[in-house]
Amino acid sequence: MSDMKIIMESWRGYTADQQEAHQLVEEIWRGDYSTGDLILENEIKLLEEGIASFFRDAYTSVKSKIDQFKSWSEQKLMAFVESGLKKIDSFITTMRKLAKQTQNQTLLKLFPKYGTREKRDIIKVLMMPKYLKIGAAIVATFLQKAAKLGMQTALDTLTAGSATAAKVVDFAKDNMEKIKLFIEGVMQAIDPAGILDMIENLQIMKDAKELIDQFKADLQGQRNPITFNEE
Repeated sequence: MSDMKIIMESWRGYTADQQEAHQLVEEIWRGDYSTGDLILENEIKLLEEGIASFFRDAYTSVKSKIDQFKSWSEQKLMAFVESGLKKIDSFITTMRKLAKQTQNQTLLKLFPKYGTREKRDIIKVLMMPKYLKIGAAIVATFLQKAAKLGMQTALDTLTAGSATAAKVVDFAKDNMEKIKLFIEGVMQAIDPAGILDMIENLQIMKDAKELIDQFKADLQGQRNPITFNEE
């Protein structure tokens, strides 16, 4: 086989991996794997109980997809994690812009200017090559919870056409609690204590104890609050 043919086949494989990873992000984000009706009061209680309780249903809904990560290549896992984090980051950034445009006080409080500046170190740990399976599982769980709480619907509604202040106020009456729950859940989860709570109580990668022990060790000292990019 010629060198050029090997290069072309490798490129096709890489492209296919990228496409499959991005496609799975989109499927989860838009709610393809969501099951059961949303009962807001129950979601509030779950978050009060703890991070693992809040994300348990989301993890269960996409566990079959998470199990597939065991056979994914490093480049494919990285593509999924990067794409998933970008999706969440884009949502937060867009909501922040919308808050500034409309000067809606509820949104401004939920997406403060200096609360969206730098990604925190925990994200770097999740993206380390040896922990990509863990990172992908956590990102998939975040995306699934976002889908259940209707984050894509919220974003589409608030950004369709001209997002006037009046439109935001009307929408906030019925939907802001869902957005607040998602953001609070992610903020609490992307923290060493939150991540470990999810890993231990959801039994993420339970058959890789040595890897989990290394992951726990690398999380030590990562105590800064999560922040996302702001433009």
